[in-house]
Amino acid sequence: MVASSVLWIALLALGAVVLVSVTVVTVILLARNRSTPEPQRHEPPRGQRP
Repeated sequence: MVASSVLWIALLALGAVVLVSVTVVTVILLARNRSTPEPQRHEPPRGQRP
């Protein structure tokens, strides 16, 4: 019984990780496609680094 519950928890965790990673990749690709005409926009400010 314990092994089956651990297997279910592992499967749910794996599915959650896949879902989150797919969502993050989709958001990054959408943001990159949206900012393609102006690639110089995303330069970080110079004063942020210590």
